[in-house]
Amino acid sequence: MHIALPHSTGAATALELHHCCIMIPIQDLLHRIQWDAEFGKGSFMIGYYDRVDDNIVRVPFREIFLAPGQHFSFDVMDEDGETHMVPFHRVREVWRNGELIWQRKLP
Repeated sequence: MHIALPHSTGAATALELHHCCIMIPIQDLLHRIQWDAEFGKGSFMIGYYDRVDDNIVRVPFREIFLAPGQHFSFDVMDEDGETHMVPFHRVREVWRNGELIWQRKLP
């Protein structure tokens, strides 16, 4: 399931999300969460595929680091304090206030 976000700067409703026809690239969605003050007010969880554990790991958006100029990945710190690079193509889902707003199926 691919869900797109409207291009408005206001918060999107579930109805608006389901009626859009353009798939937003994950890096654009992550940057919108980061820089769009109104939209970013929500509580976001990012789910990415962990190849080692072969499952989806969910982390709060506030715990990821999007480095300026980095166009292919973000960093996340695990429970042991180690930082890991996560390529954007491994992101599988984004949740906002408990509602799935973006999803990419596993290959």
